[in-house]
Amino acid sequence: MIAKTNTMTDDRVRALIEAYGADSSRWPAEERASALARIAEVDELRVALDGAHALDALLNAVPTPSPSPALRMALKDLPDQPRGSNWFGWLGAFAAPWQPAAGLVAAGVLGLWIGVTQPDFPLPALLDASPTAAEADFEDPFDDAAGSAIGAGTGDLLR
Repeated sequence: MIAKTNTMTDDRVRALIEAYGADSSRWPAEERASALARIAEVDELRVALDGAHALDALLNAVPTPSPSPALRMALKDLPDQPRGSNWFGWLGAFAAPWQPAAGLVAAGVLGLWIGVTQPDFPLPALLDASPTAAEADFEDPFDDAAGSAIGAGTGDLLR
């Protein structure tokens, strides 16, 4: 018969003690036996377990707070409300279909307002301008990108 070796590491045992406390019944069942066997082998782990027992005793000595009757009544009297606010609640049953439409209308109105209130971009003046001799020899790598962004053909700007 082959003897089974304990593969539990000291760090894992310390992690179990820190996460679940000294009571081994709270530890994961599949690791409990090997962790207890490792604790029996290593003195440092027994010291860590004793420290966890002391901490557990201190935590168990703290009384559980109970809410006052006034707080219970105040919480009981609160109406049930959804977590988020519903801006379209006044629409009633028609709220769900109209919410995307209202967003689309708002985006359209904003786009129209920006288009009307912004000064004109002198695009025709750029396209009709004839280059000077110095500009004709200069090859700007951004001309093609700017031209394609406004719909001009490759190299049509300033030529």
